[in-house]
Amino acid sequence: MKVIAVVPVKSLEASKRRLSAILNPHERRLLTITMLEAVLAALKASVVNETVITSNDSTVHEAAHRLGASCISADRMGLN
Repeated sequence: MKVIAVVPVKSLEASKRRLSAILNPHERRLLTITMLEAVLAALKASVVNETVITSNDSTVHEAAHRLGASCISADRMGLN
């Protein structure tokens, strides 16, 4: 049986806004990419055969491809 993980990722501009009191926009973007890298590493080490990222952010897509995941564009507002 093939196991596929789907990981939704907000645009880097919209991610981690609740941390805006302590992190500037650049730091929040870096945090989001670092967290994505950690999630993808954990999925790679698990029973998951394929990982798909859904996001409307091109930087997220680039990071996902670099880390071996495929991408689906989330064209609408939000990830639901």
